[in-house]
Order: sequence, then structure tokens, then C-alpha cells
Amino acid sequence: MAYPSADDAAGAWAWAMRQQPLAAQYEYASGIVPTAGGFEYSEPRTSHRASEFKVPLPANMTAFVHNHSTAGAGKSDEHFSRNDILVAKLLKRPSYVAAPSGAVFRYDPSTSKIEEVLSLIDQNQLPKRLPDPRERIAELMTK
Repeated sequence: MAYPSADDAAGAWAWAMRQQPLAAQYEYASGIVPTAGGFEYSEPRTSHRASEFKVPLPANMTAFVHNHSTAGAGKSDEHFSRNDILVAKLLKRPSYVAAPSGAVFRYDPSTSKIEEVLSLIDQNQLPKRLPDPRERIAELMTK
């Protein structure tokens, strides 16, 4: 499913990952890739670690997104770690983090700015016409 912006794709990814029980224990990551219709997220990958993990991501990604697990969640888990920022700078790609609270933040290495792009949204308040991102994540996780 294509989303109109990388922010929207990262937000859909974060919302879908909150539905996956293992995402509370481990960090997952996906690339945000351009498509003819906008942006999509790649198959979520994990190395089954609660933090500082390495997984393959698409070469054509314009950004990447990962979650912070709730294992040992604390105030620092709500924000980018020093390592998160270093990886974004190394890859020269914006990075998104889905925090345990449900907020999604973007770090742009070209400006060194961190912005909140999504706050936790009550799914009952979403318009009915939006596609359910759980279907996309379920599809990707069964491949």
C-alpha cells in the first residue's frame, strides 16, 4: 500500500507494529521506499534484540523506521539514542523512531532536527476510508 509521504508510511508502520506482540520485546526496522504511488515500508526485520541491532534494509530506501521496544522502557526510550542519530548520519537518510508511547519522531541528518510527526491516535477516531495497516504488516510478515 502506498502512502502519500514518508511521514505517513512511518506512521502506518508504527501503528501496525504496535499490533505485533514481539515488537514490545524487540526492536524492528524497515526501509521507507519510494513507489509510483508514494511511499511504502519494507518488510519489518529484527535481530531479536531489545536494542542496538543490525538488519538488512533496502538499498533504495529514502528513510528508515524502527521501534524502541518496551523491554526496560524508560524516558530515554521515547527519543532517538545517540546510536540512532549516528546511523542516520552515516546512511545520510532521515530516521524515524516509534516510541513506546505511540509517538513517532523523525531525525533529519541534513538539518540535525528532530520533530514529532505523529502522536498516539485513537484508532476509533480514524476515518473509515483509511486502509488498515495491520493487513499490510500481516502480509509482509507471512512472506
